[in-house]
Amino acid sequence: MLYVRTFYRLLGFVVITLLASVIGILLKLFGASHKVVFNIYNAWKSSILWVMNIRVTQEGTPPTKPGIIMANHRSYVDIAITPTKMPFVIVAKKSVRSWPLVGLGGDAIRTIWVNRENKNSRAETRASMKERLENGGSVLIFPEGTTAKGPGLLELKPGMFHVCAEGGFPVYPMAIEYEDQDIAWVGDDLFIPHFVQHFGAARVRVKVRYGNELSGSDGDALRNETFEWLEENLINMRNEWDSPD
Repeated sequence: MLYVRTFYRLLGFVVITLLASVIGILLKLFGASHKVVFNIYNAWKSSILWVMNIRVTQEGTPPTKPGIIMANHRSYVDIAITPTKMPFVIVAKKSVRSWPLVGLGGDAIRTIWVNRENKNSRAETRASMKERLENGGSVLIFPEGTTAKGPGLLELKPGMFHVCAEGGFPVYPMAIEYEDQDIAWVGDDLFIPHFVQHFGAARVRVKVRYGNELSGSDGDALRNETFEWLEENLINMRNEWDSPD
């Protein structure tokens, strides 16, 4: 039963992602607005959660006005569990763009690809984010720069916090914690073996917790405040999952 369930979930993941990516790219080519393309992304998220039987418990209130959503990063399905319906773009590593399906889908929703080893690329990323925010849009970023198993989180990259401080843009922290801690995709794990091992479970449960808006004119202080909120809440959520009650 485990392998049958894993097979149809993997097949569903691939088919749904491919279909959404193609539709999104076509809409983009025909001049559709980001809001229209984002509706396809929301449909993709709902479909992925259904086919993989991922149950999301939302705590706190998602942002209702534009800003930067700063989230910790656990797995490749993190982008499917963001409950906010407000249109946003994602900042992701440029290397991810070469992944099958993922890169295509990322292009469709106008993902900002960044090469963190290239200073020019980092500067272009900050400029793209600033433009997006000044035009009333939102940005989702995983400031750790990679996935981590936890508990807690890795050091947060400082650049985006300075952009927020300089531009007066609000930060909305978002903590993500799965019941199964091993769902985190880290190290040298290959995609398909990891998927089979951890997404064949009858049900996958995850908590998503939103914090209050953070802002300030000091980028380092803003980063520290975001880190402290995420760290505290991730550890709290981990304890809740591990509690016998």
